[in-house]
Amino acid sequence: MKDAERLAALKLSEENIRYPDFNRMWESIERDRLLTEQTNSVMSEGPDVKWSWSGPENNETQRKGRSWGKMTIAASVAVLLIAAPVYAAVHGDWGHLLTGKPGIQSALDRNLGQKLGQTMTMNGIKLNLETAFVDENRTVILFTLDVGKRAETDFWKFGDLYIESEQGNKLGEGYNYLQWDEQKGRYNGYFETEWSPDTETAKVRLVAEGLTAYSLGEQDISLNPSSNASQSFKVGKEGIKEIAVQTFRMDSGKTLFASTVLFDRPEAKEWTYPQIALFHGEEAVQQLSGSMFGTPDEHGNYTTQQYYQTSDATAAGASFKLQYWRLEQSVSKPWNFDMTLSKKQMEFGTTITPLNVPLEPGNNALKVEKMVVTPTQIRVGIRSSKLPYNFPYQKYRLEIDGRTLEAAPYYSAVQGDPGYRGYQFEMPSDLIIKKDSHIVLVGVFKVNYVEDQQTAFRFTGIDEEKRHLNAVIGGYPVTWTYYMKGSDLYVESSSDNTLFGGVNQTFIMQDGQRLLGKVQKYGIDGQKDNHAIDVYKGFKGSEAEVHMFFYTTNEPEKETRVTLQ
Repeated sequence: MKDAERLAALKLSEENIRYPDFNRMWESIERDRLLTEQTNSVMSEGPDVKWSWSGPENNETQRKGRSWGKMTIAASVAVLLIAAPVYAAVHGDWGHLLTGKPGIQSALDRNLGQKLGQTMTMNGIKLNLETAFVDENRTVILFTLDVGKRAETDFWKFGDLYIESEQGNKLGEGYNYLQWDEQKGRYNGYFETEWSPDTETAKVRLVAEGLTAYSLGEQDISLNPSSNASQSFKVGKEGIKEIAVQTFRMDSGKTLFASTVLFDRPEAKEWTYPQIALFHGEEAVQQLSGSMFGTPDEHGNYTTQQYYQTSDATAAGASFKLQYWRLEQSVSKPWNFDMTLSKKQMEFGTTITPLNVPLEPGNNALKVEKMVVTPTQIRVGIRSSKLPYNFPYQKYRLEIDGRTLEAAPYYSAVQGDPGYRGYQFEMPSDLIIKKDSHIVLVGVFKVNYVEDQQTAFRFTGIDEEKRHLNAVIGGYPVTWTYYMKGSDLYVESSSDNTLFGGVNQTFIMQDGQRLLGKVQKYGIDGQKDNHAIDVYKGFKGSEAEVHMFFYTTNEPEKETRVTLQ
């Protein structure tokens, strides 16, 4: 099997990849993009991926996150792109780098970018900053990276890109990704951060560090997908000591592979991304949606959740491999670029409208706070003012003069302000918003969060045999399944009715004390998967009184409409 085909075996689910932090998730998505390119196919980012990001914990970022009131407020939106002067002639073929970023592509086509033209070479590797796009919503920098002779199976990435002040204080963290340009023999690069200057211009420094090349490593493992026992495999490579895998059969015909990875070198968990790959002969089998990587368990160990069709996992000739990234080479020193970033190119097409209107009629705890329109993006800020901070609508769209814009599959957040989310809509090149434009925000697919810690479910006869208890929760039939695996109690809940969203977490009352279940698997908001699994390590006894913290119900047809202009 060719190395490029081996790389394709690491392809993640395109529909719903969830990570515990934004950088890790974007990196995995970009890895997916790279691997797919190397097998000459097309990768599309899933519609249900939620990306949450927040900047560094410092006062300047905090102020920026709440600086709406400092900006010039416009009573109505008027995007005057036609009148915007040309400040820089920005050209260049960026391939598919800007797929999913039509606002940036449009600004590039309209010559609205700020030409940077800074180049630095280190260890024979050349980093060239090409263009910056700076407005009230974000800062984007396009760059190229020439690594010289590149092995076909290598994957290059920066450990971090960020903007800092002249004094060395971090201002804007974000995400970056590289895309290989076969024709030009180089990488095209993209960096985006929520930070933008409070003033028209700002002298800052872009820092790019931790540039590293990786290749694919793998190891055959004799994993039995039909076993209920935990299966452990020694690795001893790339800082990975051991992987333990447990499988769970889902009623939907899927099998969950829950892995815990132990490391000899703790830092290796930041870049190895170990996972289980299923093969039929030499052909890699596609994972199902819902996979999650890198979530720490109660001991800080790296864990993964992966899903395959049970029929694929148990088919004759099916085999499994542990796959991971292997470090090949790195550049230890950072690149530092001093520059003056300017919002001047974007100011003619930028307006800010304060709103403070309920997202739902009569619900003053959930309001649409602001709308910011720039030449590259429309951002709508929504605030939840009541604990716990719930944002019930799973998808948003804007209806503008007969056009429909879908929100990006992630939202922006502000460090220390969990009650705020910013939903982003990329600006199409042919859309001009005028004073009399009609703009409506539409939220769809409502998920209701229902707290219920009082209802108790009594489990009896607890042993290795799977036992079931039928119940009704929120008017929906729910089946509890409980059993022992070794010394651990497993508690599962599910419903055949997909309008039941799932139980978030359980706890057991024992001698007046609350024992928290460790979430092994939970349902996904806005999806049809309501199957949840909790585990109680070292459980003793044959009976248990189980409670929920809360559960969710789904209203997929529910929508709310708010006129923004």
